[in-house]
Amino acid sequence: MERVELRGIPREEYPVVLRLLKSAIDARTSKLSEELSVAAREIERFESKYRMTYADFREAYLAEHDGNEEHEDAIEWRYWQEVYQRTRALLEAYQRVQIEVKSE
Repeated sequence: MERVELRGIPREEYPVVLRLLKSAIDARTSKLSEELSVAAREIERFESKYRMTYADFREAYLAEHDGNEEHEDAIEWRYWQEVYQRTRALLEAYQRVQIEVKSE
């Protein structure tokens, strides 16, 4: 577990600083949730259009078709897959954050 030290801040200010940190984490978590929803919608758009997952599209469809639209879709679809995976990992990391005040 990572630790954060509050140096130079009076102890009576710790609760205030920790509330601010929690608020920032909550705001970031909310933003990541929004980004994840956008990526999921974009992925769903391609899955509906081609009636398959990106992996199936990449392996089967692109090998058989040489159209510009399909290649452009493949690039955009891959981008949204990467955004979704990266954002989901960040969101899960933020959701594991625990903030506590310990008396010494």
